[in-house]
Amino acid sequence: MAPKAIQRAFFASMADPQAFGLMFDQQPTQATDLYPPAKKIVALLPDHETLTLSLIVKLTQGKPNTVKLRLKELVDKGYLMPKGQGRGARYVPKLQ
Repeated sequence: MAPKAIQRAFFASMADPQAFGLMFDQQPTQATDLYPPAKKIVALLPDHETLTLSLIVKLTQGKPNTVKLRLKELVDKGYLMPKGQGRGARYVPKLQ
């Protein structure tokens, strides 16, 4: 197939979201509604009882401000629960 024909076929199939199994009316499950850095943090939960900002930065090699933003996102969405405040803050998985 010629490159132009491949492009046309690809974009034509994208016009039909069900061709790729994309269901826009379904609610996201588990950690699919998160940005990739937040998903990395969620992946750390089974191995660690508590997480601190410095530990997450070390394990994910992320930037502290990005990690702080994603921690807030995870707290807001109910994945984590903060314990303490400021520099001593720890995050634990929220019991469902």
